[in-house]
Amino acid sequence: MTWMRCWKISVPLASGAPKRLSTLSAGMCFGEAALQRAGQRSADVRADTAVECRVLATRDFEAIERERPALAIRLLHNLLRSTAETAVRLTADVAALEG
Repeated sequence: MTWMRCWKISVPLASGAPKRLSTLSAGMCFGEAALQRAGQRSADVRADTAVECRVLATRDFEAIERERPALAIRLLHNLLRSTAETAVRLTADVAALEG
């Protein structure tokens, strides 16, 4: 999981060209799915500007789960909220493309 200033999230299309899914700004996070999927990513993330990141490695999160379960639950709660907000935004983007 990483916090940043301005990044874009994209996936490759069948043609090989990248498709921007989202642009993230200060205070937002990404990579939360990889925490639960043994590091598997579902998209690429690239910086558009200079960035400052904080990283929570899977092994470190697993240590938090063991040693401070209440903190792990709080982190997961916040990540779930972020994931839900992303899903709502992407659903709206898809609906706009179809309309």
